[in-house]
Amino acid sequence: MADDPAALPSAPRFLNVPVSYIKSASFRVIYADGAYGGVTPRGVIHFAFYNERHPIPRGTKIEVAENDLVIREVVTETREGVVREIETSVMMQLQPAKEFYAWLGERISQLEKLLQTHEKPNVNPSS
Repeated sequence: MADDPAALPSAPRFLNVPVSYIKSASFRVIYADGAYGGVTPRGVIHFAFYNERHPIPRGTKIEVAENDLVIREVVTETREGVVREIETSVMMQLQPAKEFYAWLGERISQLEKLLQTHEKPNVNPSS
């Protein structure tokens, strides 16, 4: 009776559900040099993206000649070292973090393959 269709388990049914992506009012594209974070006391993964740069002076003085010609600008107050400017912070539950991890791993593999073949990747951030 192996040929009896009623004896075969029915195949699972799948629905095709459309997904729309809508940008929030605060959407923006950022550049990240790295991320800092950890696991919160409630078990949520938290990471903040930052970019690195030299500090912007807090204050300067401009030396001006008698004819109003600017001679030079001198930094009078600045931060020391390197600035890590936090751009945005992300909070994720475990399952979405695993899915993001897998997705990011796929993008890294894709880029590494492109770089091995000496093709220039599309670096347009809007795509």
